Amino acid sequence: MRWIFFSCLALLVSLPNFNLFAQQTSSDRSPAESSLERIPLVFEPYRGQAESSAQFVSRGNGYMVFLAADKTELVLSPTRDVKGQGMKSELSVVTLEFLRANKRIRLEASDLLPGKSNYFIGKESSNWIAGVPQYARINLKAIYPGIDLVYYGNDGMLECDFVLSPGADPGVLGLRVSGTDKISADVSGNLLLQAGNGTVQLQKPTIYQEMKGVRHIVEGKFILRADNEMGFIVGDYDRNEPLVVDPVLSYSTLIGANNFTQVQGVAVDLSGNVFIAGTTYATNYPTVAAFQSTNHGTSNVFITKLNPAGNVILYSTYLGGSLFDTGRAIAVDSAETLM
Repeated sequence: MRWIFFSCLALLVSLPNFNLFAQQTSSDRSPAESSLERIPLVFEPYRGQAESSAQFVSRGNGYMVFLAADKTELVLSPTRDVKGQGMKSELSVVTLEFLRANKRIRLEASDLLPGKSNYFIGKESSNWIAGVPQYARINLKAIYPGIDLVYYGNDGMLECDFVLSPGADPGVLGLRVSGTDKISADVSGNLLLQAGNGTVQLQKPTIYQEMKGVRHIVEGKFILRADNEMGFIVGDYDRNEPLVVDPVLSYSTLIGANNFTQVQGVAVDLSGNVFIAGTTYATNYPTVAAFQSTNHGTSNVFITKLNPAGNVILYSTYLGGSLFDTGRAIAVDSAETLM
């Protein structure tokens, strides 16, 4: 069987204070930053992790992705001032709406991963969410007549494949972009979607047809239309065979609250318990058996101990005075003495 693969969007997000996919030398990156670059995108069923009507959610470094039947939403994090004291922007939401898509279909998860996600947000344990499954792929059947859609991650980027059955028309594929200040194309044919907190880049379409394991390149590019709409121009290919359009746009735990919170240190004891420390501006950071149960200043240090599974907070406290306090690292010895 022969297939045509249409890789139309490689999604890169560039934020002013976050180098998500920038090419850096090893000397420029801390071990923590290098580890973050290797963390793959995973997809979770939406269970109230954030305010959204989406069916699935994923996240990168500095942004979140919400998936619905007819659209993809990217929420770009607020940017900080140069001293890291407070925020200088609000959240930016960039929406890619699939024009004329079937809105009645459900997203189906596949390729279950061994990890779980846990959310300890705020002081009320009734609002905590634990044991959320993670998946590697999300599938939508018949999003257009004769066309399926598959989401997955690739080297930290969000990709999605439109899979066209023989005879399906790639001309029906269309996107409407909202939440941007400007849409432009660079000299390489990539689209740049400029928003308040950064730029989303849709890479030039890569289109190819596989025949007996051999890839044959097919010409193609974006076409910009009025009202922030875009489509695709596809060169000659065998229309009697399937076509794939590929837009490119174990445990993980999120602890957060009502203001900027950043983990800056992680340590593990001999029993597998996890200790995290960092800085928070929040007034409702989750506390358990706390030495200091409230934020005494503008920013305070936080210290949190999780069980080995990462789904139970064993201890969590603020630590700081009346101004700005920052926690940058944490270590633990064999006697569980924190340093």
